[in-house]
Amino acid sequence: MRIRLFLITIICLFSVFLLNAQTATLKGTVTDQQTGEPLVGVNIVTEKDKGTTTNFNGEYSLDLEPGKWQITYKYLSYQKITKQVKIKSGATKTLNVKLSQDEEELNVVVVSGSKYEKNISEETVSIDVMQPELLENANSQDAGEAMQKMPGVSIVDDQPIIRSGAGYAYGAGSRVQVLVDGQPMLSGDFRDVNWSFIPIENAKQIEVIKGASSVLYGTGALNGVINVRTGYAKDKPETKLTVYQGLYGNPRNEAMIWWDREYYNPFFTGASFNHRQRYNNLDVVVGGNLRSESSYLQGANKQRGRLNFKTRYHDPSQDGLTYGVNGNIMYNQNGDFFLWQDNDTGALKPFGGYQTDGSTITPNRFIMATVDPHLTLFTDNDFRHEIKARYYNVTRLRLGNQNATSHLGRIEYQLQKRFQNEWTATGGILGSYSRSFSPAYNEEWHTFSNGGAYLQVEKKIGRLSLVGGTRYEFNTVDEYEPVKGTFLRASFGQGYRFPSIAERFVREDLSNIIKVFPNPELNPEKGWNAELGIKQAVKIGHWLGYLDLAAFWTEYDDMILFRFGQYDEGFGFKSRNTGRSRISGLEFTAMGEGVMGSTPVRLLAGYTYTYPVNLTLDTTLRNTGEYMSNFFRAFNNPGEDIRKGLARYRFRHMIRGDVEADINQFSIGLAARYNSFMDKIDQIFEGAIDGIAEYRENNNHGDLVLDARLGYHFSNNAQVRLLVKNLTNNTYSIRPAKLQPPINFTLQYKHKF
Repeated sequence: MRIRLFLITIICLFSVFLLNAQTATLKGTVTDQQTGEPLVGVNIVTEKDKGTTTNFNGEYSLDLEPGKWQITYKYLSYQKITKQVKIKSGATKTLNVKLSQDEEELNVVVVSGSKYEKNISEETVSIDVMQPELLENANSQDAGEAMQKMPGVSIVDDQPIIRSGAGYAYGAGSRVQVLVDGQPMLSGDFRDVNWSFIPIENAKQIEVIKGASSVLYGTGALNGVINVRTGYAKDKPETKLTVYQGLYGNPRNEAMIWWDREYYNPFFTGASFNHRQRYNNLDVVVGGNLRSESSYLQGANKQRGRLNFKTRYHDPSQDGLTYGVNGNIMYNQNGDFFLWQDNDTGALKPFGGYQTDGSTITPNRFIMATVDPHLTLFTDNDFRHEIKARYYNVTRLRLGNQNATSHLGRIEYQLQKRFQNEWTATGGILGSYSRSFSPAYNEEWHTFSNGGAYLQVEKKIGRLSLVGGTRYEFNTVDEYEPVKGTFLRASFGQGYRFPSIAERFVREDLSNIIKVFPNPELNPEKGWNAELGIKQAVKIGHWLGYLDLAAFWTEYDDMILFRFGQYDEGFGFKSRNTGRSRISGLEFTAMGEGVMGSTPVRLLAGYTYTYPVNLTLDTTLRNTGEYMSNFFRAFNNPGEDIRKGLARYRFRHMIRGDVEADINQFSIGLAARYNSFMDKIDQIFEGAIDGIAEYRENNNHGDLVLDARLGYHFSNNAQVRLLVKNLTNNTYSIRPAKLQPPINFTLQYKHKF
């Protein structure tokens, strides 16, 4: 018996020895051919579909049987390469690889559509991308100003609107989910976004998803998603400093001037910095922003200061594990200009006067802060675990002890699995809780809690991508690439939005006459979006880009609008459900960058046509044939029969364009924005506020606004730029009773250390 056990033990040990002797190891590092930076997440596969991915240092290790192998290295927007490898039993072979960027297609990688990195051409929904050069060179004062350059996007009183998906809402209850690195930026009470709180000095790119996106992003993503992706430290430390000084010119109608123009013109000044550095296994990013503005609108002066940081620690004891804490804090003081006195001498003065009891200028002081712990773990079996948590506080310090505060806590766990057979599954659970207090809420605390779970699955079959997902709703998308460089897509998605605390409970006096009333009976909004699109890659010499054409159709039930009128409580505004709405349209977008001849050129441009209607107001439009007939008739200025059903506070036509070229040491840029005439507003608005009806009658052809910039590069690290915004000094507005800035001039200096 003992001899038998001894023989079995010897055989087992010998088998293990033989098994180990029959394996070998291939290892190495994958880096960028041009920069030498390690590439994270490179797919390394054999012809037998055995594979692995690189870690945060670009390193990989793969156990193989002895013999000859074909090893393929694949990475987004890089040219894949295949290496022939012969490896002996028991040996460890090192193979370092350098990958070159794909010069046949534009290198734009996005994460917002599927919550993992994909080339923009593979996305099955409409996504536009703004690169950091445009953010920096245009000297956008905040992310909201930058977003007005995106095709199909408008910002009205800080509320983002995509493809006419919302009307005027006093800034409360955004239908667009705004994120920074995947973390929601909507406050707990107003569900609004403060654009100056977003750290654009650290932005790597901004991605805009157009259409319902509630499967992955939940309530608030009914009209789309804006995700600001910020950068991390690289091997080489980097510091950027930007300072600028600007001056507002006089408006074209000099009767509007309220300042003493012989001695003074409204002005603004600011500075921002960003520092990124890696300390062994710790990545650190620190940024800040200062701005002071003496506004062209009387009483609407602004001062703000913000500091932010990001940390990420690569745990050496656990391969693929990173964790850290991000934070952001801002103090902001401003005067909120709501309505003008009239459209002439009082156009830049507040209704009710300035520094009077009846003024519609609301003096605000904000303290905003976020703390965001995070953890990510990549495992050997291609699982990614991610935990994101957030505490978000907004404290509004108003005059007369009218302080308000909102606390928001949120946590999300996400699990993602990439399978070797081109399947990718992303699922998660989350919960959030907010608690808000304000005298405007009848001096009561109000709470809001939300929880959910989601799952999205993607399968690639050759050039065909199939995506399906659910979050108490259904979302399915199809995409097909018929020929190289051409991408077809079709999508259907559902969404929903709960009313914000502010929409339901806020009661506020804007003046002695005009008030904001609560509506606790508001119902949630819900809707769906369908889209058919085609994206074509373009290569002109060394210039790479995309042309995109999309047709879309969106419907909403119980849409919430901020309506102006006479109510039982008095005269003013109230959020109300307005029944069924439908918005359809066409959008063409062009983007690209590269060298034309010997000149580097960057382009982002687009045209959007929408036909937004209220199906409750005009029930005949529920008939698809009638609606489509009006859709084409409304392309030009519509008659009264078509205007009847139009939704309020929308632009049917929008054009956005920005082009910049580098000529030797100079850079020249031109930007254009066009909004067609706002066909319809609340009729009582025109009679109640002086000058609105007259202004709309005299300015009913839309507004074209041009910006120009000229820069000079002293070196790769230092440059100066002159910017002129509203070049033709147009007098224009994007919502009733509030004018946009007149011509203004900015001198900007940037230095990189």
